[in-house]
Amino acid sequence: MYEAIVTYADSGKAALEKLKPTHNFDACFMDLQMPKMEGFEATWKIRSLEHEVNERIGSGEATIEMFANVAYWHTPILAMTANVCRRTTVFSSCTIL
Repeated sequence: MYEAIVTYADSGKAALEKLKPTHNFDACFMDLQMPKMEGFEATWKIRSLEHEVNERIGSGEATIEMFANVAYWHTPILAMTANVCRRTTVFSSCTIL
């Protein structure tokens, strides 16, 4: 039997705070249409933070010990929405960092 610990964020802004390195999440289900900061923007900011951390570790400016002994940060983000709109289909062809 598999078990999961689920953590809820009520907005994209809250999701961003929870997913800043260092965290213990294995993956994220991101609602694209959340209040305060939509899922698209939250995902973009999460990827930017991960990129910055990875650059710091790669350049030797930071050690992996500073980031929970993780040498490369990239949290799988699975985007979902209950409402399909033009922006959703256009964005799906874009690459985020």
